[in-house]
Amino acid sequence: MKLSLTSSLTKFTNKDYTNSMYKCLVFSLLLPSLSLAQSIQITEIAPHTLALEGEWFEFKVFGSELVDMSGWQISNGKNPPKSFLDFIENLHAGENARLTGENLIFEISENEAYFSFLPSPIGLPNGGGVIQLLDETGSLLSEVNYPETLSRSTKNYEEREILVWNDDTQQLVPQLIRAPLDLNYTHSRGLPNPKSATSTDLYEILINEVSVDHDEMDFIELKIETGLDKINLKGTEIKHNGTSLWHFESSFWVKPNDLIVLRVGTPDIGKIATNVFHTNKRKGLSGGSGTIEVISNHGTSNEKITDAVCWQKKNLSQTESKRVNKYIAAQVWSGNCINIENLIPNESLARIIGASDTSTSLDWFRHFNGSPGHINESSNQPPQAVITLQGAKKTIATTPFLLNVTGSDSTDLNGKKDIKSYKWFLEDELFSEIENPKGFYIENPGEYRLRLEVSDQSGETDSTALNIIGLNKINRNSGRQSSAVKVALKEAAFKQIIKAEETNKKQNFLAYFIAKPGWMEALNNEKEEIIYPAYKVPVETKPEVQMYDEKWNRQINLPIPVRQRLKKNLGLLFSWRESPWPDLAKEWSAVVATDRKTGYFEV
Repeated sequence: MKLSLTSSLTKFTNKDYTNSMYKCLVFSLLLPSLSLAQSIQITEIAPHTLALEGEWFEFKVFGSELVDMSGWQISNGKNPPKSFLDFIENLHAGENARLTGENLIFEISENEAYFSFLPSPIGLPNGGGVIQLLDETGSLLSEVNYPETLSRSTKNYEEREILVWNDDTQQLVPQLIRAPLDLNYTHSRGLPNPKSATSTDLYEILINEVSVDHDEMDFIELKIETGLDKINLKGTEIKHNGTSLWHFESSFWVKPNDLIVLRVGTPDIGKIATNVFHTNKRKGLSGGSGTIEVISNHGTSNEKITDAVCWQKKNLSQTESKRVNKYIAAQVWSGNCINIENLIPNESLARIIGASDTSTSLDWFRHFNGSPGHINESSNQPPQAVITLQGAKKTIATTPFLLNVTGSDSTDLNGKKDIKSYKWFLEDELFSEIENPKGFYIENPGEYRLRLEVSDQSGETDSTALNIIGLNKINRNSGRQSSAVKVALKEAAFKQIIKAEETNKKQNFLAYFIAKPGWMEALNNEKEEIIYPAYKVPVETKPEVQMYDEKWNRQINLPIPVRQRLKKNLGLLFSWRESPWPDLAKEWSAVVATDRKTGYFEV
């Protein structure tokens, strides 16, 4: 059975050739009837040679039966048509068609088949031209006007534009094809065409956020604002200060409301997560003045700046001004650049959610800490003030003693750079406004309150305090000390003992008692059997030494090992004369004196 494609066609004359030539510079497919538009379509044109490959073009035939091309002709609109049969060796069938006879009769499967002429029987001028397909009567089957296409050659590769049919826009659009000089270029000739970039008329992409001084890594965030359910960003390029940072050389599919994050710095590891990329084309984004631009169809005749943003602290350079003027001419920016004189580290420039795109600085706000990959809702976390002791690390000591403190361990969930100020107070008197103040001496005995107050860039504040106690060199152990001083001394001593005991794998009675509330009362009331089992020795097998205290209402018998450990711990921590517990110091002195006589304890 033979499929006729000649119905409802009119005879094509030389006058028709002339009238149809170069009527428009945009791509259009001129077909006489709807039925033929559904039957034949020119799908790909390669006007330039590439990697020693000649010019070629491709067309697609729709159908499910036999197609007889024996009488078909081809023309460039200027010269008389040439028969397909004269160039049978140049005609290549795609995978969905096969030759069934001596003439050019093809059987089509899957309802469509691709055919290409390589090399093309007619010249395909680089500056634009016409391709016409005619039937055996000379009637027009298909015609296309194509514009000038680009080509260039470098040391390492050749590039050229190939015009590819786009189903979304129903037009031929340019795609940039690259081939190394030492490799054979393989293309889609005779096969379904690769997906081309989505036309910028069908979606809107915006620069959504820019961070120029981030702790982790500077970044650029793009947002797909509107568009089709599936958008191909192939050929989209991102530039900073005129330098290419990223180029989607192959198909990359997104949908409306998607966010794309490009982290600028090191390492250069490309795609690291869904819609997240790394590049080291630059160490970071410029913190003085700078520009970001998004370009669609990079390197092709359809190249277009789709969005841009600029920022500055002072005046733009001449080069930067020219770049901004280019954005203004492309109608993607208007007015002054965003002023970042007061922008702090980790803050970003962010687009206001839901605001219309006016292409001015009014579309942007200062975003605390940035939110790469998330919507631009600015939220701030308060800082946490931390006082760290340096040097001897004493808060209780005999005067005069050096107090050396720092606020460097203060934190902020938004990043350390979000902390704006440090204020140090001693007894509510401000004495320093830096993170690491110079050490100073506590000259006079007494109780002092040291306080650190930290504030972040948004004004959130936190403070913390320490009690500092200066002891009188002469009367440091006297009963005239305030109860607060005594309590502070005991607490400090306990903390040091507990800390020491935490590193000791042996159980000892001192940690046992200190861990109990009312430790002194417990020591006064507990029997030695409570203490002694830690040593796993029966009480009656050990000699005992009596220890007395004037204020205690009963006698406590301590086993020798327990008593020796007690003396060792306290002896290491305090000299007998400088013990913070005057009553205990007196009693320990008596025990030591007794043990010296019996030989149980060596000082």
